[in-house]
Amino acid sequence: MQTCKERSRLWVHGFAAVGAGVAAIPNPFLPGATAGALVSGETYMAYMVSKIYREPLGPLDAVGLLASLGTLSEGLKVVALQACDYIPIAGWLVKGTIAASAIEAMGHLVIAHFEDKFPGRVYAPDPEVEKPPKA
Repeated sequence: MQTCKERSRLWVHGFAAVGAGVAAIPNPFLPGATAGALVSGETYMAYMVSKIYREPLGPLDAVGLLASLGTLSEGLKVVALQACDYIPIAGWLVKGTIAASAIEAMGHLVIAHFEDKFPGRVYAPDPEVEKPPKA
């Protein structure tokens, strides 16, 4: 028997891996494009975690939850990611690490939010959340 927390962690790890890959792509010509893609992924991650806990968020609710959990971290992440675009190879690897770490942290905050409401809730299989993303 799997808990919602365990299932959610699989999704968070998957989104972190995908985010690392997205962030590692060099993009010095469109400032903020990478950050926009990562924020979209984090919003979808929050939505999927909410589905796992059987407390689905609407798109605006997911954005609001992420905003309340990490507005400052998002701003710092954008600055760090943009700065790394100008450092060939090593900067791109650092970008992937920053993105994965930030997504993991955000995902664990979202899980903690739902664990506060539903501690130890048992996961009920849902076809939409059976396969976490893979890099």
